Amino acid sequence: MREPAGLIFDLDGTLAHTAVVGRAALNATIAAFGITPTGAAMAANGSAFADRVRLMRENGDLDDAVTDADLFAECERQVISRVSGVRPVAPVVDILRAAHGRLPLALATGSTANVTVAVLAAVGLDGVFDAIVTRDDVARGKPAPDSFLRAAALLGLEPGQCLVYEDSPVGLAAADAAGMRAVDVRRLVRDHLPS
Repeated sequence: MREPAGLIFDLDGTLAHTAVVGRAALNATIAAFGITPTGAAMAANGSAFADRVRLMRENGDLDDAVTDADLFAECERQVISRVSGVRPVAPVVDILRAAHGRLPLALATGSTANVTVAVLAAVGLDGVFDAIVTRDDVARGKPAPDSFLRAAALLGLEPGQCLVYEDSPVGLAAADAAGMRAVDVRRLVRDHLPS
């Protein structure tokens, strides 16, 4: 297997154990607006917040007076208020630290820029990446390849020169669509879940 010229990492679930924080923030946001999700929105647990909002709109769970911007701003606030307890995913962070200074490193995440900054600081990874691409930087989130393609471009690399570290089927599909090899870190993550 050809050695990669650069590495691209996902954030949530790959470098940081943010699932509990994300669920709590989602629940707090829904409660703050008095929303009762039904149907597909309830079954979409674990999906991106934007997807949950879309499903709630389709199901008629959201009052038209509640804008997507209001919901996203509140969810971002709720996440940031909870990140101090987020722990790193040790085996993946070890890989990142071993590559730091040897290879160009990028982050490609579906989180907003504000959440990304807060989570990276919480797990001690601020200042590690040569390039960071957040949800704010691309028109389409994963499984579209946009974030990975932009990360490669910012590193000055062709997509095929990059190796992606991801923990979700959606992220792995995005890496594949970008023409990049990917490492599925879920087994490593399972073996090192915080107690």
